[in-house]
Amino acid sequence: MKVLRRDSIYCAKLFGRWQTEELPKEAQVPVVGGPIPGTNNYGNIEVKQGVPEGCVHIDDEAARMAAPKLGVEFAPAVINFRKERGQLKPVYSGCVIWSRDEADLRRAAEEERQRLEELQRAKRSERLKGAWQLLVKNVLLDIYVESRYNTQSPG
Repeated sequence: MKVLRRDSIYCAKLFGRWQTEELPKEAQVPVVGGPIPGTNNYGNIEVKQGVPEGCVHIDDEAARMAAPKLGVEFAPAVINFRKERGQLKPVYSGCVIWSRDEADLRRAAEEERQRLEELQRAKRSERLKGAWQLLVKNVLLDIYVESRYNTQSPG
């Protein structure tokens, strides 16, 4: 490879023909491990273009949240784009991982889903407890005001 104008903004890399010939399918060794191939500059992978060889797309948000906790190499999957205020925004759905990690990640995703459900139950319980406390406080306040000031209207 030769580099022209190395230290300028017009830098160009030149390759020989022997460096640009595509290898036959038998000679190409599939890479298993390391970063997910086909990721873009943002670290995502567009699933519309297909999933790379040796990888699998798991369409589950819990899996996307469990992957970093498990230490599995993954790339968030972009399934579409939507317009929002004149700009295109990606629509995410799950993640792309190596096929060898699929079983472990599915188990971890199920555990993550259970943890999130338990967290939602606890938040709901806390919210309901606060609502009941507020209701009881207001009822007791009404009873106090009635007894203290005897605000019964003549009828």
